[in-house]
Amino acid sequence: MKSVEHSMSFVVPQPVSRVFPLFSPEGEKHWVPGWDYENVMDTKELSEDYVFLTKSHDHAAAEVVWLVKRYRPDVHCV
Repeated sequence: MKSVEHSMSFVVPQPVSRVFPLFSPEGEKHWVPGWDYENVMDTKELSEDYVFLTKSHDHAAAEVVWLVKRYRPDVHCV
């Protein structure tokens, strides 16, 4: 299996407490046109070692397994 890492930074002129929840599998549905994912966990609550799948997205891959390795909402890190 090939591993790929993407990173990007940008500024959103809103309080971090307002936008941080939007950067999760469920949150992205509210602002990314066509975003959807397959939940393979027993919960929708994001946590470390959370796994989900996508069938298509803008990184030029058809199917992707996403694994959350670090989740620290207290410091707004995912």
